Amino acid sequence: MYIRRINIKNYRSIQDLDISLDDYTALIGPNGSGKSSVVYALDWFFKGGGLGIADVYRDGSSPEPEPVVEGDQRYISVMVTFDSLTPADRRRLGKYGLGEQATFRRTWTAADGKEKIVGNAMQGPGFAEARDGTKVGEYRPAYIALRDKFPELPDLGGKAAKAAIVTALEDWEADPANADKLEQTPDVDASHLFGAIGTTVINQCSRMVFVPAALNIAGEVGAIGKKTALNELVGALMAAAGEKAHADWRVKHSDAIDELQKSVREGVAKSTDVQAARINARLDQFIPGTSIKFTPDIPEWQPRSSVSVRTDVIVNGIANDVARQGHGTQRAIMMTMLQAMVPDAASAADSHVIQDGEEVEDADARLAAELEQLPSLIICIEEPEIYQHPVRARTFARVLTNLAQEPNVQVIVATHSPYFVRPEQFSALRRFGIVGNQSTIKSTSFAQIAADIGKSEESVSKVVTKELPTSFSEGFFSDRVVLVEGDTDKVVIEALAERCGMPLDAAGVSVLCMGGKGNLRVPSAILQALAVPIYVVVDGDAMCSLRSEKYEPGSSKQLEALESNRKQTEEVIDWLPNGVTSGAKFEGDSMSTADFTLWHDDIESELEKWPDFVAQLTAVGGQLRTKKMAHYRAAAYAVNLETMPAPLKACLEKMAGFAAKY
Repeated sequence: MYIRRINIKNYRSIQDLDISLDDYTALIGPNGSGKSSVVYALDWFFKGGGLGIADVYRDGSSPEPEPVVEGDQRYISVMVTFDSLTPADRRRLGKYGLGEQATFRRTWTAADGKEKIVGNAMQGPGFAEARDGTKVGEYRPAYIALRDKFPELPDLGGKAAKAAIVTALEDWEADPANADKLEQTPDVDASHLFGAIGTTVINQCSRMVFVPAALNIAGEVGAIGKKTALNELVGALMAAAGEKAHADWRVKHSDAIDELQKSVREGVAKSTDVQAARINARLDQFIPGTSIKFTPDIPEWQPRSSVSVRTDVIVNGIANDVARQGHGTQRAIMMTMLQAMVPDAASAADSHVIQDGEEVEDADARLAAELEQLPSLIICIEEPEIYQHPVRARTFARVLTNLAQEPNVQVIVATHSPYFVRPEQFSALRRFGIVGNQSTIKSTSFAQIAADIGKSEESVSKVVTKELPTSFSEGFFSDRVVLVEGDTDKVVIEALAERCGMPLDAAGVSVLCMGGKGNLRVPSAILQALAVPIYVVVDGDAMCSLRSEKYEPGSSKQLEALESNRKQTEEVIDWLPNGVTSGAKFEGDSMSTADFTLWHDDIESELEKWPDFVAQLTAVGGQLRTKKMAHYRAAAYAVNLETMPAPLKACLEKMAGFAAKY
């Protein structure tokens, strides 16, 4: 089963936030906006413990949390809704898994510092009296009355045991034919589903693996402390490899200590070899030529023998302890171990053996049953890009995206890196912001963008997947974005703005070129839906067809091209903010407003009217319309700003206002 929605109240920077999740979800936004609070809240939901009054949301009126007083009403709650429940999930969750979704809430209260876990259970109408009755005179008559209403309930006679009645009710509720008759019972105690780490029912359904940004792998790998991230994985590996051999051997050979020692050694070696092979297969994608090796250290047998595992990292044939590796290598190893060690179909098949006296058919049936019971894997990573070389970060982003497409895997990342959100993944974004002292969140989808611009989802998808450059992802992380058609606009505007004392990047403004006028509409809608303010610089193209050497002057093809440019420009004016009311028009003068700049033709036509710029461009070996960006940049840094043409100056002034406005 997968997490589809989280509601968080009063946790750290979050007062009240509702967030939906996809199979791959990227949480982005400025520092302090609440991204990390979401993944830590989710980690607390699964594991519990560790909260204090300092974790309760504060409105900023006091720098320190108010001390706890008698009757304190402050609390923290995290509610998680799961969907895609499998038959195995439903069996394990019982009455909490009868609906299409399963919802649970963990709450911490300041007054007593205690936690409570409740869930929304489903049950048949009126079943509570028969199910909850404690006396024969209560549950038997109640069940008989239910049979009058639901004759399909089995006749258990007049002396039915309580257990038989409960079983009959559960069978009726589990029947898909009765699903629409079930009634929801909110806030039913569900503490029994959230036990010790590694043994909880909820972890048998969905196992969350959380990799925080600040994580010391040397203290995690091979550790079996209660709160380590690898406890349930490496710890379970050692327990499964050692304790099973102990138990099996004690039953069959109570006096053969030597045989037990051999059995444990072989069991641990097999398990560690299998896991090392799985980890190395993934690790090689991140760091070619790097592998890890588990070396079991098995003490002489004692009634409570324990196994430790030393983890060595082999780079180019040289083995060293993991603690002696760089942070990037350590983190890559940690994340691959977390993925590879969670039980999945491959690991279950690798470790599956036919037991003594077991038929092949029975062994296959047992393996099939084990596979059905496997949990889904929820991977939460805070700042996956940290300590990673850019090339490795891109590789890791691709691996996580591919991983999220595998069955029973969900990936959640809180990131500041555009590598982890390609343009076509914009619907997976949850963009956080801060209004006052509260976290806000924005998201959108292909369907919403299509509706906003009056186009089909197919056409939106085509622009996003085939036309937008990968650099567009930078806009998701920017405070403000200037969208331009081409590289010339970007290079000249950025250089001149810096020369004028208003470097756009320092103001959190990204200038992104979209490759043409026809590619501006969709990215504009996407950024606006994500609450990213935009400024658009667009070519009017009034002279484009007239100066083109492709057309004979006055020819029908030239007139057709002119009409096409007119149509495209007018379409842009129609959707630009205040475009129509501003008086902007095709073949009109260049104009700049608070929301956009529309050149009469293009920026190079404006630069032609700046003699000093043309001179500086010629001095560095360039010329207009050759698209040599290095030449344009050099000229922009050398030109005399006092002679700047009015349209260019107006554009920069309006852009400065845009940068300062938000």
